[in-house]
Amino acid sequence: MGVNKKPSNIEKKEIAPKSLSSIYEGISTILENLDKISDIEKKPDKSIEEKTDEADSKGKDKSNKEKKVKSKEEELSKKWDEMNVEIKKIHDQWNSFETEGMKKVTIGSDTNKVKDSINNLTLAVENKDNFSIIDNGSQLLMNIAPFFDAYKDELRGDICNIKYYIYQSFLMGEKGELEKASNIIPNVDIQLNDLNSKIVKDPKKMKALEKLSLSIKDFENVLNKNSNNLLTIKRDIVLKNIKELEK
Repeated sequence: MGVNKKPSNIEKKEIAPKSLSSIYEGISTILENLDKISDIEKKPDKSIEEKTDEADSKGKDKSNKEKKVKSKEEELSKKWDEMNVEIKKIHDQWNSFETEGMKKVTIGSDTNKVKDSINNLTLAVENKDNFSIIDNGSQLLMNIAPFFDAYKDELRGDICNIKYYIYQSFLMGEKGELEKASNIIPNVDIQLNDLNSKIVKDPKKMKALEKLSLSIKDFENVLNKNSNNLLTIKRDIVLKNIKELEK
């Protein structure tokens, strides 16, 4: 007599292929590394000199100062190298997605937008142009969003667009174009509503979404303060909350 198997209640989710996910992760890594580069660049040289003076007083070689400065340069070089590695991966993964992922998505003009964005981001990294990296990185996020949307259980299409609007508003805020920055943020409401409808049955994600919504509102509220530091802090909280939602 055969054993009756219980029917499985687990529904397989329809999510994007690894190649598209890798592109998203690569863009995120590049933008995160850019922040790390900014932090390294802000390290005061004075502290290096003070440590060197202390070392010299103990009879150590003055070449210590050169070594300490070099270590800072090496740290920066390492981060730029990592970003170039991610760029190469993005080119490779897009080629893979065009080969395997387009069975789900109709090929159209959107593919050209993605290719242009990848090329522009590559040039921005090559030129070490921070503003252009954020601009083109966020543009690339927006241009891959429709491909994520082709998979019914994907949240990253909406998340890509939210990141795009936050980064673009941040750039306008940094330039002092506060009215433009403020006008960008209301676009996020569409994505927040879409996410709400997709995760309404998941209490944990709903809580994360509420936290994200509040942090976006906080980000919007500091735009008129004309403070880059304050804007960066609030932007980073939004990005942190996006990561929580993605878990």
